[in-house]
Amino acid sequence: SQQAETYRFVLHHLVDGPLASLCGLLMGQGENELAEAYCRLQLEADSDAVELLPCLLEVAPTQDSLAFLEARLTDRPFRFPWHLHYVTLAVELGMQADVEARYAALVKRSPMEGGLFYLLSLTRRDSEAAIADLETAAGQGAIEALLPLARRHTALGEFDAGLQQMDLALKAQPDNEDYLAQHDELLLATGQFPSLIETFRIRLQADPLNHHVATTLAGLYDANGQASHAQTVVDRYVQSVSLDGALVSEETAASRSYFASVRAEWKGDVDRYISIGERTNGRGAFNALVLKGDYVEAAATVDRAVTDPFLHFLLYGLTTKSGGLLALSEVQLSQALSLLEETPSLAQGIKPWFLAGAPPSSDKEMLGIDLLNHQRRVLLFALAQRHPNKAEGYLKLAKKLNYHRIFPYLVLRKALE
Repeated sequence: SQQAETYRFVLHHLVDGPLASLCGLLMGQGENELAEAYCRLQLEADSDAVELLPCLLEVAPTQDSLAFLEARLTDRPFRFPWHLHYVTLAVELGMQADVEARYAALVKRSPMEGGLFYLLSLTRRDSEAAIADLETAAGQGAIEALLPLARRHTALGEFDAGLQQMDLALKAQPDNEDYLAQHDELLLATGQFPSLIETFRIRLQADPLNHHVATTLAGLYDANGQASHAQTVVDRYVQSVSLDGALVSEETAASRSYFASVRAEWKGDVDRYISIGERTNGRGAFNALVLKGDYVEAAATVDRAVTDPFLHFLLYGLTTKSGGLLALSEVQLSQALSLLEETPSLAQGIKPWFLAGAPPSSDKEMLGIDLLNHQRRVLLFALAQRHPNKAEGYLKLAKKLNYHRIFPYLVLRKALE
């Protein structure tokens, strides 16, 4: 039977392995019902097997799963992971008002429990109330509250405050990958290249074939004025992947060219970056066209091949500044807004700010949009063109957020000078 085959597959690939891995194998075989049953049985037998809670929500985001989680919410001692996944699922199922009332009542009964304030923040429909809850939670020692607060500070360009919060979080949980990633971002935003170099050097030692780590480390060395060290990283990486069989001889030049492009952007060498991009196809050529100011040709390229709305927002902002390209500008804006529709949550928040006669976004509304900062900087640049009366504030923040040394870092640096 299919079920017997599934069990044989799982047992063959995983014996005495992590519980979540076994669940993943079942799901990979299309046995979602078995995976759900497995999660429930394990959690009923051992409520501390919390690594299975994300699996349960993934395989069965249902009212039945919500009821299963709810049954353990009154346990003592307090089971934070169960509450966290209960809140997450309840909000996903459209029960935000109910669960907000539930945790507001819990907070009243236990006003000194920081973890409850953090959970309450996740249920809030009002963003200001959520921030107040997070600040209370952090003040009462809830480590979980530090990451969303740090992300908020980062989005506002308040990097030192965010870095302080992530330092505290990492003291409590030094191996937390989300905390480490946000800490890296804040080190980059504050220009602390030596610290990042040491971090990425250790990561590359642990995984010499990691392309992202290698290119980032080379770029960091260049940004820190250590070009010879950057070249050593490139040479060692290319040699390693060639010996490993992952890179044949004809691909070596392409790999070195990519490294050179990354390094040029980290170093801020516009001419070098354009020169490399002009010799490539696809994204590299598009980037070079934009940097050269060939917006018409760049627009033709992006219209054919790119589904990223923020590239269209970038072109909208750049062409709006050129009096003879206003028609092209409106086309780019239209395409950006059309592509946003593929992500309804973004479209709902962003699209109204660009409609004819629409008021500009408030800081509160802007922070309510879940964006990475390398996208947020482009959106701010576009909004500055759409709403000239608020352009100064938008451009000031866009300049602060232009710390990611990836496209369109060089373009925005020039436009925001």
